[in-house]
Amino acid sequence: TYNEKVYTVVGLDADALINSKKLLTLSLPATVTSIGNGAFTLCNALQSITVDAANPTLLSYDGLLYYRNPFTIAVVPRGKTGALELPDGLVEIPSGKFQKSSIESVIIPNSVTTIKDGAFSECKLLVDITIGNRVHTIERSAFMNDTAIQVVQLQASVRTIGASAFL
Repeated sequence: TYNEKVYTVVGLDADALINSKKLLTLSLPATVTSIGNGAFTLCNALQSITVDAANPTLLSYDGLLYYRNPFTIAVVPRGKTGALELPDGLVEIPSGKFQKSSIESVIIPNSVTTIKDGAFSECKLLVDITIGNRVHTIERSAFMNDTAIQVVQLQASVRTIGASAFL
């Protein structure tokens, strides 16, 4: 509501919330169906995003934002901490989605086949990685500069590990 007029928000444009340093959580209504590239750039304190269950396009799981169709990761809040188990049904982890996130461990489900380039790069707190049994490709720099890694549980399904994937 602004000046006594009610508006319906249907999307967040590119850079919509850029540099919102104090934004910790965000709840999106069912009407928000699009998220522009970089909508949450430099929102380093953002820990969790939730979405109204009636939203036809977006859903949230464990604080992350996903597109329903195709089922893909839309936004990983930069301030998300602790352990993270990604939901079954994801096919790939997109390039740079977790870059510089504050997660400490991740379980990648069996539905994932590819971890794209730079997907988890520069996650300085990431210690433990469990990779599902259908991952066949870990692209270049996927876990580059993750200096705290102590345990990586790979499966026999992994056929290709790109250059500097764990450098």
